[in-house]
Amino acid sequence: MSGARQARCHAFAQDPATCLVDTFRRLLVLLDPDVIVRADRAAVQMGTADEVHGAAVVADAFVRRFRGVRPALINGALGAVWAPRERPCVAFVFTVAQERITSVELLADPEQLQKLGLEILDPR
Repeated sequence: MSGARQARCHAFAQDPATCLVDTFRRLLVLLDPDVIVRADRAAVQMGTADEVHGAAVVADAFVRRFRGVRPALINGALGAVWAPRERPCVAFVFTVAQERITSVELLADPEQLQKLGLEILDPR
């Protein structure tokens, strides 16, 4: 992992509220301009759009909708999770290319969540 990427991962793990909620510009830097977020059926039933395109739209969705999302390792890779009362409800699986997030898969199906190797990085 490059030094810059490692620093961003450390910042995300130390202060996810700043990285995901309060700092729209920081999030835009992490997102590929053509990023796509796709939600599974269970996430859509929770009120999430099935698909969102573009860095500005995705960043806005994160700022407005995904408060309380916490950094996590998902199958060994950096991702995020919404886990009220320490119970994972939605996993955010990132695909990264050239140090930018190119896609995010939102997984809320309970069976799929159980199959993931999920480790919350900032236990409360």
